[in-house]
Amino acid sequence: EVFRKLKIGIFSSGNEIKEPYIPYKKGIVYNTNYFLIWNLLKEVFKDNVDISYLGILPDKKEVILKSLEDNLDKYDIIITCGGISKGKYDFIKEASKSIFEILIENTKIRPGSPFLFGKKNKTYYFGLPGYPSAALVNAVIYLIPFIKAIYRISPYFKTFQAISQDNLKGKKERTDFIRVYLNRSQGYLSVSKKNLSEHTSNFYSMAISDGLAIIPEDKDYVFKGEYLEIIDFDHIL
Repeated sequence: EVFRKLKIGIFSSGNEIKEPYIPYKKGIVYNTNYFLIWNLLKEVFKDNVDISYLGILPDKKEVILKSLEDNLDKYDIIITCGGISKGKYDFIKEASKSIFEILIENTKIRPGSPFLFGKKNKTYYFGLPGYPSAALVNAVIYLIPFIKAIYRISPYFKTFQAISQDNLKGKKERTDFIRVYLNRSQGYLSVSKKNLSEHTSNFYSMAISDGLAIIPEDKDYVFKGEYLEIIDFDHIL
């Protein structure tokens, strides 16, 4: 079966966000999310997706509205990164609601609770969080499976069972995705948290981890020696 390439447009957002070629000074944050999402989608879908960078949206509602409206019919999927939480300058959430029919708003996961999914005409919309670690989790568990479903690639979402080498803390009524190292020995797969930070703002610990341990919403803890489901970053495909 032949499918045409999906056209995907990605916005970053925030007055503090600058491109990597801008000399660093205090207060700026480099544009990580576009490169993160671009590389992730290209790694999974290769040349089967046509991705365009649409720039950095400033913290101005009227500019955000015009930018979203101008690109609405040009792409199959529009992605924004940041601006969807409860901050004073988080205008993307309000702007996107005035354009798209929002079908999902926020999720009970950590990291990545701020999340938007909507549709207008034939264009789908994903509003991802601004923190790269949260954006990555949302992309792995929502965005990639959605695109796989369009292309009829299965499984949409793949997990493996592993033994926990540590006590891992979650919180009931939400699903926690804990950064872990994977260990393969004598045919067994185990996971270890070691000193990996769980702070949403800490992307370094996400970058050096091997995957995510999943603590389901009906558990507060997974104890050492228990089995749990994990996402292996090497097997997102």
